[in-house]
Amino acid sequence: MYQPVQYIEGKAEFRGLELVVNKDVLIPRPETEELVEEVIHYTLHITHYTKQCVRILDLCTGSGNIAVSLARELPGAEIVATDISEPALKVAQENAARHGVSENIKFYRGDLFKALPRSKHHGFRAEEKSLEWGLPIEKNLKFDIMVCNPPYVKKGDFDFLQKEVREEPYIALYGGNDGLDFYRRIAGEAKDHLETGGTLFLEIGFGQAKRIIDIFSIGKIYRVERMVRDFAGIDRILWISLL
Repeated sequence: MYQPVQYIEGKAEFRGLELVVNKDVLIPRPETEELVEEVIHYTLHITHYTKQCVRILDLCTGSGNIAVSLARELPGAEIVATDISEPALKVAQENAARHGVSENIKFYRGDLFKALPRSKHHGFRAEEKSLEWGLPIEKNLKFDIMVCNPPYVKKGDFDFLQKEVREEPYIALYGGNDGLDFYRRIAGEAKDHLETGGTLFLEIGFGQAKRIIDIFSIGKIYRVERMVRDFAGIDRILWISLL
């Protein structure tokens, strides 16, 4: 069985940070560094004018690479990170501790938005069997910014993935028959957790831009603000705002 070198060494670099990684988490990618950069630039812009404390939700946090990077570079932000995988959250917690931002991030386990606490004192729905790290957050908390690098590999593409990628967690890669399942779910649910005018940053896969834009264009709930290409010239990041 082929093992990616990052799993063998137990570490990966992301935005200059050495992160713990293992077979329970996706190996952080350079493209996702660009996603974080976009979030940081946007956050610094809005806080410069409003002086507000920004709340950021990181869905599908995995190793915590996005949340930890944001906490390091935006120390005034309130960050919540969620994942359905308990082993992945333990890795994310370890990375937060390693880089001194455990107090800046609240980690919750559950399926996308179901991970968020339903009340101030009771963190989770019992059926989710969710775990909590950090302090509880208030009921019905809404966010100024959401960021997500969801699973987006479609069923028919798995046989064509590089062998080292096929060793990464299936749950972190598989996005349904067409790779868009998570984008549909986020489009349907994010509106209930975003502040009006709040912004959603999504990493997307090759050739998916038009279909994802179509998903978020239904019902005049969102507005696509910007498409960002990665260093290879591929459409990679979507900025979307809640109307």
